Amino acid sequence: MSLTAVFRINEVKASNGYAWYQAKRIRAALNDQAISQIDLDLLGQPSDAQREAMGKLKKKLQEKNAEYKKENDDLLKAADTTKAEAALAGKKNDAFDRAEIALQVAVVLCSLTLLTGSATFSQAGIGLAGLGVVLAGMAFFQKPDAPKPEAQQPPAATAPASPTGSSTPTAK
Repeated sequence: MSLTAVFRINEVKASNGYAWYQAKRIRAALNDQAISQIDLDLLGQPSDAQREAMGKLKKKLQEKNAEYKKENDDLLKAADTTKAEAALAGKKNDAFDRAEIALQVAVVLCSLTLLTGSATFSQAGIGLAGLGVVLAGMAFFQKPDAPKPEAQQPPAATAPASPTGSSTPTAK
């Protein structure tokens, strides 16, 4: 499989991972909204059966949100890893392209030797072929870039507190 294909596949996988992460964040926000509504409804005068049903639903939604949080951490890490792999494949692909160009020009220069009889073209072609081999070797052994330190970001904005005192983070 070519590096271009690896790059494109990993880009799509990373994009899908981020989309899945965002979808789960939205679901969690909707669950938080439902929990807040249940808390408001419990302030009224529900019957014992209604109170019990709302309590069960609230507990179920809170458990699902905890599950979403754990899954989201894993999804985000996997998407970041896949994105880094795609970036490396893209950089390697570009470096191999440069090496290929050097080798192709070297072939042309060496061919000119046959047409002109001048040794200058063959020497230049051999030199350029050596450069192409070095560039290909550098591309092959290229390592991923070190992660850049992220700028300090302000804390995530939060929605007004619900009657239970919990708050819902805004979606990014």
